[in-house]
Amino acid sequence: MDVYSYRSEVQLLITVSIFFCLSDGVFTSERVIDETPMTIRVVSGTTALLPCSVDPRYAEQYADEYKVLWTNPEGTAISMQDRRIINDVRMSVERPFLKDWNLHIRNVSLTDAGLYKCQINTDPVGTKKVKLVVQEPPKIVEHSIPIDVEKPEGENVDLFCNATGTPPPQISWYRLYKNKSGKRERVGLIGDSLVIHNISRVCADDYECVADNGVQPAMSQVFKVTVHYPPEVRLPNTRLGQHKGKDTILECEVSASPLGYAAWKHRGRTLINSHTHELTLYNSNPDEGIILSLRILRVEAEDFGKYVCEAKNTLGVTYKTMELYELQPKRPPTTTTTTTTSRHVWIHKRPPGVIEVDNPSGHVTSNNRHGDPGVVRDRNPHRQLVSHDDALRSEESDSGPSDGRYSDVRSNNNGDENTAARCLLQVPAYRLLLALLTTILFWNMATR
Repeated sequence: MDVYSYRSEVQLLITVSIFFCLSDGVFTSERVIDETPMTIRVVSGTTALLPCSVDPRYAEQYADEYKVLWTNPEGTAISMQDRRIINDVRMSVERPFLKDWNLHIRNVSLTDAGLYKCQINTDPVGTKKVKLVVQEPPKIVEHSIPIDVEKPEGENVDLFCNATGTPPPQISWYRLYKNKSGKRERVGLIGDSLVIHNISRVCADDYECVADNGVQPAMSQVFKVTVHYPPEVRLPNTRLGQHKGKDTILECEVSASPLGYAAWKHRGRTLINSHTHELTLYNSNPDEGIILSLRILRVEAEDFGKYVCEAKNTLGVTYKTMELYELQPKRPPTTTTTTTTSRHVWIHKRPPGVIEVDNPSGHVTSNNRHGDPGVVRDRNPHRQLVSHDDALRSEESDSGPSDGRYSDVRSNNNGDENTAARCLLQVPAYRLLLALLTTILFWNMATR
């Protein structure tokens, strides 16, 4: 111990002895000091203010008799009146008002925590007890386990997060979904370790431990968990057709961890970029795999056949095969034209008074558009009606067909006959009257 330290200790002991000797001869029943106990909580690194209030009559009017003393948790005197007597420049007594004897401790550390006393040498000694609680925000201690963890499928993963703080922090675990922006899910139990049993590729993600003890800021650590597995290949199409001279694109989806190697092969040859082939790798979402695209420019006959998509990494190799086949050019459809010639024949049935021909137009026509004449016959063996393109006439008279029912019989080149139309003809009244008179005349002659 040096001379200065020894002298300071001696001076401190003498001061404390004088303080308590003075208190022996003084007696008062008044409330000299606010003795209400207090607890002050501060964060390490900040300033702590420990309050103490003393009646000014004692501290000012009788300053020669009464002294205010601050002691630390070890019982060492910090100050006598407003003068610091400990060798710690962080501490001082501040008096904004006459009654105040506040102790300031700057840049507080954990070692400053404890019970402090503000005393005045009355009889009995007046004491103000102030408990100082120093808090520290959580800190995550670095450890030997790396924050990037790589494991093959089926193994266990242990994540460890060691944190300190006052009070001791509580550690929670979360899974951060990289593929779902902003999603955060609580996993595991509260504690400093997280165990993932029999891990699979769906568990590969970022995991976060958060240490919180109510003192801000909370601390966190992110662990990246990578799961390794052998490659897998998927083909959107197993067969693809194309015409010669056209471009075509083959696609292959590869998922693996680590990714390793992927290639297209044709007839045992690994394809590379050239004037006839273009290879493109799409890596929009590495966690879900890649897409290897093969573009064939102006497909030729030798380009048709089997194509193999192959992938490999340190855990294995796999492949799948697809076929590119030729599409035949489309031929124009052939048409066959058949010409049919129709022939109309009108058959006459003569009821008295009317002639029916089924022709919706109301005209006595043969509807023969091919120019072939037709023949209309009735029960009179001595008379027939001949039909041309647009007219139906009698061979007996140019005045028109006789009364009765007519049927249009159309015959074509194949010998078929079809009833195509029926007509209804109304005989003029004078002809009916003439026929009636003729009948009566013949009947009279026959009865004579």
